Amino acid sequence: MKWFFYLLLLANVGYLAYTQLLAGGRDEESVAYRQLYPEKIKLIKPKEVPMAPATKPAQKPETAPSASRPLGCLEWGAFSGNEQARVQEALEKLQLGDKVTLRSGEETVDYWVYIPPLKSKKDAEKKIGELKARGIAEYFLVQDNSQWHNAISLGIFKSEDLARSYLAKLQAKGVKSAVIGERNQKVKRIFFQIRGVGDAQASKLAELQSKFSGSELKTVDCAKFESASAVH
Repeated sequence: MKWFFYLLLLANVGYLAYTQLLAGGRDEESVAYRQLYPEKIKLIKPKEVPMAPATKPAQKPETAPSASRPLGCLEWGAFSGNEQARVQEALEKLQLGDKVTLRSGEETVDYWVYIPPLKSKKDAEKKIGELKARGIAEYFLVQDNSQWHNAISLGIFKSEDLARSYLAKLQAKGVKSAVIGERNQKVKRIFFQIRGVGDAQASKLAELQSKFSGSELKTVDCAKFESASAVH
């Protein structure tokens, strides 16, 4: 059995010598490569190692622009005949063009703010001059044959609260003779209708409406505008 042991040992030594010879050959090839092509060898510093490209965050899908809100229609009123010209002049400054139409109708008036009948028309005209001096442009001299002859109407209202609110503004301007009374009659009234109104124009109209005490600006159905007449 000794001969088998020596044979196995000899085989192992031979295999070890073979592997060392093979490794030495590869080292020689590597050395030879470095000697033949030294210009192709470059040492890279750690900071020169290229970084992996940063991944871009996923972009949110673009949302379609929201549809613009449809334009609406407004009605502003109610005004007496002598107020119409002043309201039209104010509307013209907003450059609404043919968007403005005019509607007239009857309205039941429950309350009015007025100066009681004066002794003569001359006295009434003098009182009107005093009103103008205080910056009051809304008035109407009653000239019928009723008990209100030579009275000066300063405003008519659907509710007592609106009438009292306007009376307080007149008193703040120094008008002491004005009073509130029940009217309870139908009168002809003027309404301005404005179609195709956007948010910006609606805001300007609301600001303008606040300068005409007792008037109301409200949203209405545009279909009701068909029978209205254009304002020129």
